Amino acid sequence: MILAAALPATMEAFDANGGWAGQTIEMKLLLDTSTGKPTIPGGTLIDGVTSWNAAVSPTFAMWNAHMARTQFTFSIENGTAGTRRNGRNEVFFSETVYGEPFGATTLAVAASTRGGTFGLRIVECDVVFNTAVAWNSYRGALRAATDIQRVALHEFGHVLGLDHPNQATPPQTVSAVMNSRVSGVHVLQEDDIAGAVHIYGGSSVRPTITNRLPDLTLVEAGPSGGFSLLVDGGPPPPQTDLLQYAWYLEPPGSSSVEILFTINEGNALLGAPQLDDAGRYWVSLETPLGESVSNAATVTVAPAVRSATTRLANLSTRGLVGAGDRAMIVGFVLTGSETRRVLVRAAAPTLATPEYGLAGTIADPVLELRRKTDVSPGEVLVASNDDWHASTDAAAIASATELVGAFPLAPGLGDAAVLVDLIPGAYTAIVTSKGDTEGLAVVEAYDVDGNDGRDSRLSNLSTRGAVGVDDGILIAGFVVSGPNPRRYLLRAAGDTLGDFGIAGFLDDPTLALYDGAGTILRKADDWDSPTFLQPKLTSAFLEVGAFEFVDRQETAVLLTLAPGAYTLHLAGFEGSTGIAIAEIYEMPE
Repeated sequence: MILAAALPATMEAFDANGGWAGQTIEMKLLLDTSTGKPTIPGGTLIDGVTSWNAAVSPTFAMWNAHMARTQFTFSIENGTAGTRRNGRNEVFFSETVYGEPFGATTLAVAASTRGGTFGLRIVECDVVFNTAVAWNSYRGALRAATDIQRVALHEFGHVLGLDHPNQATPPQTVSAVMNSRVSGVHVLQEDDIAGAVHIYGGSSVRPTITNRLPDLTLVEAGPSGGFSLLVDGGPPPPQTDLLQYAWYLEPPGSSSVEILFTINEGNALLGAPQLDDAGRYWVSLETPLGESVSNAATVTVAPAVRSATTRLANLSTRGLVGAGDRAMIVGFVLTGSETRRVLVRAAAPTLATPEYGLAGTIADPVLELRRKTDVSPGEVLVASNDDWHASTDAAAIASATELVGAFPLAPGLGDAAVLVDLIPGAYTAIVTSKGDTEGLAVVEAYDVDGNDGRDSRLSNLSTRGAVGVDDGILIAGFVVSGPNPRRYLLRAAGDTLGDFGIAGFLDDPTLALYDGAGTILRKADDWDSPTFLQPKLTSAFLEVGAFEFVDRQETAVLLTLAPGAYTLHLAGFEGSTGIAIAEIYEMPE
């Protein structure tokens, strides 16, 4: 791999030429159990996979998609090292190639064994990856670490019998994965495809982007904008294992290019546009048959006039409620110097009625509201409730519910609510399920006094709860009220909770922001991407007093939002579950 002043690194094969003549090529993947296998940094590779075998396995489908007479298959094995001439095609890490040293710049080797009547046909081919190389897995331009997937794609081409076109006689000057030096090419090119098709038959037709992306001029926190592709003249097909979209952003004044991992379809929406969305955008459509790349379009974003009087009018969270660590804990902060009347509710039975039809709710939530203090034990009980309709202030709760525009709680069904005058400070609403059953509930905090000119206000929301799948994800709702947009920091934390002694935390949380009409505005995953925003996010954490993120898989976005209603969906990556925290912070203006 050619990087800065580093020496050129080559991808070598012992043998080439000669095919597999209609056979199935079964590869045995031993990468994750190989002796001396590299450690995966942070447990997750750059492209999100968590094992070396998972990183290389998609390359088989890339070759298979265009070969008619031969197909790769693979299986995961538990061996610690491969053995030559054992009748198996093994893929593994090693310090040597069966005792012989790797070349000084060699990344991997495809070691083939010949057989047949005249010894011309490949009958076995092992692929050995050099443990001395700094490996990772990613797409696009080369990085400091070497991408194991593109190297595997190259080596499996040698398994098929393909050679290096740039080392042919005479040398060929073509774009190809099969060239001897690793490069930014990470999917099969037309020359690679033509070689495989020549040996094994098949098709070399690939989908092509057929429209030009337009330049866009947007307004911060204004109407959404974005790009829509045409593929072969029609709507873009959905992403699959064999057809993937990769969107790229080059920020203004930067020579670095960011891959936008959360956009994985043919259309890219910039919902609630942000100043940091400005830059040059393009997309590649990647298939086993090749890659089609769009033009680069320029996005310009004009700044909005923000307002310090814009505020959070109400906060809510929907999630799973259970016993012990699976109770829902909702924290909010009241800033300023004056008291404010706040309505806090724990709704579940009402939501199960035919009018709302939410399945899986708990039958009887119990609500406690506590205020944090500097005096032991650290919290004091402010109010508590089991059944709101049995409270002495039930009529006042019903009146406040109507005043703030909340849905009415059905009398006699066991929802909980308190109406309290609160002094500025940090508060915690704890919701449990009577009988220790587990199910869904909604916890809400409404500013009953509204924008009455006093300096006290709700300034942030923090909810800790169990995150499931489908209806069991954690959903935080909030309303931005005021004359102009304002900045908000939105975060999801899972892995970091383990450092606080919480068991069963959610590994790799994701966020999705929706507007009041249910239209998705933003998706976010891994707060270190894009990298150019990390300094801003770190500064915002310090500014609002949020705890530090020590894991790159936590999620955070800093957004300027126009007045309106929003919901923040916290889920686990690829359906993972566990305990997580969703946070909404109002940024100082």
